[in-house]
Amino acid sequence: MKQQRGFIVVLIGMVSFLLLASVIGFSLVKVTAKAQPKTTAATFSLAGEVRGECIGCKPPLSCPPFPGVTITFTRVSGTGVVPPPVQTDADGKWSQIGFEEGTTYRVTPGEIQGKSFSPLFSDRIKADAGADFIVYSSYSVSGRVVLNGIGMDGVTIHVNGPEPGGGPCYPRYYPTHFTGQTDANGNWTVPGIKAGIVPYVIYPTKPGYVFTPCPLFLSSLDQSNFEASPVSLAVVSSADFNYRPGFCSYPTVAQEAIVTAFGSNLSATTQVATTQPLPTELAGTSIKIKDEAGVERDAPLFFVSPNQINFQVPPGVSAQSTFPTASIKIMRNGAVVKEGNLSITDFQPAFFTADASGKGLPAAVLYRLKANGTDSYEPISRFDPVQNKLVAVPIEFGDESEQDFLVLFGTGGKTSLGSYQVTIGGTPAEVTYVGPQISFVGLIQTNVRLPRSLIGRGQVEVRLLAAGREANPVTINIH
Repeated sequence: MKQQRGFIVVLIGMVSFLLLASVIGFSLVKVTAKAQPKTTAATFSLAGEVRGECIGCKPPLSCPPFPGVTITFTRVSGTGVVPPPVQTDADGKWSQIGFEEGTTYRVTPGEIQGKSFSPLFSDRIKADAGADFIVYSSYSVSGRVVLNGIGMDGVTIHVNGPEPGGGPCYPRYYPTHFTGQTDANGNWTVPGIKAGIVPYVIYPTKPGYVFTPCPLFLSSLDQSNFEASPVSLAVVSSADFNYRPGFCSYPTVAQEAIVTAFGSNLSATTQVATTQPLPTELAGTSIKIKDEAGVERDAPLFFVSPNQINFQVPPGVSAQSTFPTASIKIMRNGAVVKEGNLSITDFQPAFFTADASGKGLPAAVLYRLKANGTDSYEPISRFDPVQNKLVAVPIEFGDESEQDFLVLFGTGGKTSLGSYQVTIGGTPAEVTYVGPQISFVGLIQTNVRLPRSLIGRGQVEVRLLAAGREANPVTINIH
């Protein structure tokens, strides 16, 4: 954590200072005033069907219905009511009402002995396409993971199948991703693999380790075994420091995100970037990232030190394939001192925090818009010299004609505005803007309207979910 805080003194400490100062050193993207959201959640219905594997290789395919399958519902996010389970009818169809807007629901079919479902579940936020499932015959795959010859527990095993749309001989829905876990002896078994669909790709993940061989392609029912070794170069988001193991346990980083590499012997000394565009070499140290297309790019650098480098994932690094990977090389005076692999994703939100821990108070400000058009920015945290730490500044709401917005800062790219779901103390809140903060490389600004129903709630948690990916939760205080 000492290294992490060192980085924040260089980067995020500067960002936090700028955010909390009365004169902000860069231009914030202002929100647009909109009507207050409805206080009563609207409801919607869901429907779908369960069918067996399609028979034949040419349309029309015969996909027999599966009656009597129990369909259950759970919450993924939000606070909406969860309707009771239903069963498929004689035609394999099901429907249910009473789902609340602003909540993500997971639809899961029940078990059938000797059979599996594809997909395993379906997440829904509105009444769009039907939540349909295919029942298929399946088998299990197994293997072992060892570290220095000893079985390794707690390793997640991923078994990925071909992408949907494989042709008329394959059902419309079939499995693409299964997971299992190694036991105390390093043994693992993954059930539910669809018979007749090849090839399957198998790869293990566990934070702090890499595995060989990786990946393996399943061509028979022989055991798939792997050997683990500690990772020598850890790369994490500079906002929340969360190590996200991706394909083959390579660290997952988002396109154009601000990230931190931890290791040893990374640089001869410490140096901070003082110019823009950011330099690609500091104190003789540089980073080169080559994507799967074979294109090598220099990474823009914020800061280098012997044990830590803070940089941006170079714009243009590809994240388009099923298993997007890139190699990373850390160079000192032209010689490679550390190398490894990265798993590249197009999007992974993470919030910067005021105390550089990745938790607690966010690096954020309050934007206040009055009815007469005047506006202001206010801090939501301050340093308390008595406690020797940052503490919350309670947010005060104005009259009902005023609009108040929480302006958060993070990294990890952006996705479509409509996919963002934010809750504050469990209450859905409207996201009015997500996009680059143009004065700082790799910084993403998120504007969230504060519902007046939060008045008097005190300390509340802010959670963000978008495109199925969560940001680190942060807390604010509302008077």
